[in-house]
Amino acid sequence: MTFQLIDIFYCLALGCVSGFFAGLLGIGGGLLLVPVYHTLFVHFGLPTDIAFTMSLATSTATILPTSIASTIAHARQGGVQWKLVWAMSSALVGGALLTSYFVPEFKASWLAALFAVFVSVVAVSMCCRDAEAANESSLPKLRWLWLISVGVGGISALVAIGGGVMIVPLLSHFGLQVRKAIATSAACGVPISAAATLGYCVHQSPIPDSPWLVGSVLWPAALCTGTGALLTVSFGARCSRRWPTFWLRRLFAVLLIALAIKTVIATFT
Repeated sequence: MTFQLIDIFYCLALGCVSGFFAGLLGIGGGLLLVPVYHTLFVHFGLPTDIAFTMSLATSTATILPTSIASTIAHARQGGVQWKLVWAMSSALVGGALLTSYFVPEFKASWLAALFAVFVSVVAVSMCCRDAEAANESSLPKLRWLWLISVGVGGISALVAIGGGVMIVPLLSHFGLQVRKAIATSAACGVPISAAATLGYCVHQSPIPDSPWLVGSVLWPAALCTGTGALLTVSFGARCSRRWPTFWLRRLFAVLLIALAIKTVIATFT
């Protein structure tokens, strides 16, 4: 396969869009990146099963730089609860690393179906939940939080998200203020994406002798998209404090469901 100048432009543009929505709505860019990457890779002429696995892997690698940038920004504001991050990190890494290593062995059709179901649940949640709601119960004991984190890390690697979709409502449910939950989730996204990326990289490349692949990660696409996301994520965050996001969440949820359906149709046909 080849990676041309026009493809660099596409990936930069995709990164700008995903970074903006990540900052605006507080969601992981992987929800948007996976179906678009899948379409792009199929356009490259790749078989749909290889294209979907590469989409998951490349999306995960793309999330890493934006997770780091987001963590730095939240840490400067003092929102990151580092005790929770350290308590959860080893479990998040273990779950993400293990899952990402075995994902290339799964059937693309099952992965696409799981991704579509997960995206649909997230989309419905975006429409229904109050972003400022919080439960006043207490955080669980660390050993239970560790066990929950294993599952969060595994699912995050399986559907190429930074973990915020699950970690923010989880910590909010257990009584952590929403802004602190978002900041802590951003920090947790770093070990998740780093471990998942490593797992995808050490697996055997689906296209032997390709200079553009490290394992299942198409690194030029990840670098270009990540660069684009870094350019717009802070702008999206600023807009989130000024724009009414009620209808934006719902419109974006519709877009996510449409992309998920398109990915499933492309995978099964």
